[in-house]
Amino acid sequence: TGTFVGSQSQIVLGQSLILNWTSENSTSVTLDGVAVALNGNLQVFPTDNHAYILVITGPGGFIELQVLIQVNPVPPTGELPVVEEIIQLQNS
Repeated sequence: TGTFVGSQSQIVLGQSLILNWTSENSTSVTLDGVAVALNGNLQVFPTDNHAYILVITGPGGFIELQVLIQVNPVPPTGELPVVEEIIQLQNS
């Protein structure tokens, strides 16, 4: 058995998040096909929506856990003047 979670499920392009996992009675763990520690964490910087897959293998077989991360585009800077106009109208 084990757990696999991300510190966030959505980020803005350029941001990072932390993946955390634990395993019990395991002999090996892989993250997206790469061997990792049986328990650990990893900072990742996804550039697109991505499903991270953790496979925990033990004496009784394996389990596959997934964390889906949504990567949103950076908001256009043109939106800031609209916010300033709303603030000015509210102060009038």
